[in-house]
Amino acid sequence: MKLYIIGNGFDLAHDIRSSYSDFGRFLEENYYSLKVQSEILYEDTDVSLWTDFETALGSIDINDIVRNVEAEARSNNPDEIGHQSIYMSDVVSNACDSLKSVYEECFSEWVQQIDISSTKPFLHMDKNALYLTFNYTETLEDVYGIPENHICHIHNCRKYASPIVGHDKTFFKDYKDEAWIAIDEIDDSLRHLFSITRKDVKSIIKKNNAFFSLLAKSKINKVYVYGHSLNDIDMPYLIEVRKNTLSIPWTVSYYENDDQMKFKTKLHEKLCIPNHLIKMFKL
Repeated sequence: MKLYIIGNGFDLAHDIRSSYSDFGRFLEENYYSLKVQSEILYEDTDVSLWTDFETALGSIDINDIVRNVEAEARSNNPDEIGHQSIYMSDVVSNACDSLKSVYEECFSEWVQQIDISSTKPFLHMDKNALYLTFNYTETLEDVYGIPENHICHIHNCRKYASPIVGHDKTFFKDYKDEAWIAIDEIDDSLRHLFSITRKDVKSIIKKNNAFFSLLAKSKINKVYVYGHSLNDIDMPYLIEVRKNTLSIPWTVSYYENDDQMKFKTKLHEKLCIPNHLIKMFKL
């Protein structure tokens, strides 16, 4: 039996507007203020919320944020330490509240409005295979006619539950410089945001243990990966797949040419798949 692992690149290849950039545009059009407020937490950093939302959620750095907000606070209130503290606390608290709303409410609303009504199939997908999909949409079911009982929506299907999204970090960076009045409140706000946006991957794997156990019982003989970036956040799921399958061929898609070697290296080093069992193709 075959196993297909489906990532967001699969939907994108079908011209479905399901990227984090599309999410950013959705916020721009519908929740502009929340979007702008959320971005304050990432000013003057290399992190982009709307390129990799999940990674960005786990990359919040109190040192960067305080550095940026403090400069503005001193500019607005050069002689008043107390006013500077209040200003900084308010700015960060409002930004955290905005990003919390984006995370808890806007993301689900955006996922629900992703349109697949005009999507056409162009790939051969085995209806007798098993599917592990990281997508929230019903592309497999509605476009390709894959039976629901063959599919594990590891982060939920939007038809039945809210999407699971978040980072996988467990360590929050402490403030390095000399603390002053505003830091404790800022620290509390950021730590709370960091905590609620974390995705408990171990619990998700445990919840879906029946599917992973089924892989071993089904004697999977081929694995196909369509549109998944093999990112570190999702690697524990792939490791679980590897535990429940033998040393079998993996056929993996890529989008950018530079991804070929990067993906091969990850498959070999993280999943211990021999190079001769790895085949790449462009999607």
